[in-house]
Amino acid sequence: MSFPIIWRKLNLLLFLGVTFIVLLLLGCGDESGINEKEIWKGTSKEAEEHFEKNYDTDRTTILIKNGGRERFQGILEANDSNHILSQNYDNGKLNGQSSLISTNGSRVDANFKDGKLHGQMILRGSDGKVRSVIDYENGELIQNPD
Repeated sequence: MSFPIIWRKLNLLLFLGVTFIVLLLLGCGDESGINEKEIWKGTSKEAEEHFEKNYDTDRTTILIKNGGRERFQGILEANDSNHILSQNYDNGKLNGQSSLISTNGSRVDANFKDGKLHGQMILRGSDGKVRSVIDYENGELIQNPD
């Protein structure tokens, strides 16, 4: 083999090796954003304009971004003149803690699982004292024996 042929083969191997390393590095990017939740903030009126509500086969509400079929994944915060609403969504359904806080200080905190009330719903008066606790399991009211 002559020197120019060996040189071309070495250059080709070098090119292929560098290309492989670059592609490998590009494929190993920062994956921290994969499970990050979007935080949407606005008023209730803006939320109605930004999202639409559909219903799943189990009759739970699904929140979908307007203009597409993408289910909302994240936290919705609506700040209105008389209340503040904070809701967590997973794949378009309420999931986790949701809160509704009135300007007078009264509030309702509830937990959801797959779009259904699940766990305790706590109602507090404007003084912060618990007025009522209601237990749910998969959307069904649990009767507590008194």
